Amino acid sequence: MRIKFLALLLAMAGFFVYGGHAEAKSLTTNTSSTGADASFFTVIDGLETYTYVSASDFTTKDPYGGSSGSSVWVGIFMVDVGDPENYEDDTFRDFFGYADLGAGDFVVGKGLSSAALQPVDVEVCEAIYYEGDGTPPEPECFSVNVDLVWGSAGDLSKDWGNSHHRDPVCSSDSSFVSKSRGAVATGDVSDG
Repeated sequence: MRIKFLALLLAMAGFFVYGGHAEAKSLTTNTSSTGADASFFTVIDGLETYTYVSASDFTTKDPYGGSSGSSVWVGIFMVDVGDPENYEDDTFRDFFGYADLGAGDFVVGKGLSSAALQPVDVEVCEAIYYEGDGTPPEPECFSVNVDLVWGSAGDLSKDWGNSHHRDPVCSSDSSFVSKSRGAVATGDVSDG
């Protein structure tokens, strides 16, 4: 009797899964975004610092309404080389942070001719790579002020493509159009 009950339960589960897919409806989502990236490298008293900033905004439209927003992401990668003759004493630290932006805080010019990020404070926290027993150490966190302007310095490039997926349960079609242009960023990323 137990085997018959299990077989009946599995058959019903299979029916519901199939029935759910038979009721599937089309869903169309459109997303557009613009962004600007910048990277900086400095060496001060043997401390090598690579800083990466990415600002972007997006708009998504779907049958449920959609959403939009702007944000900035900051990554700081530090290497203290210590004794240049002894790589074993090098120390590495990574800090990451993210902040939502208000309307008008990030603006991209027509044709990707320029971009501007209004001054914004971003809290960055150290990534802790910890293996071992006990509680990992608390990450160090601090605020950086980001204030950047990008001016175009290259030709406009375009890329596009699409993909299609079909199987018995689901299908999807996607396409993209991408435009980019080299730029020179000026401004400040500072911790004070």
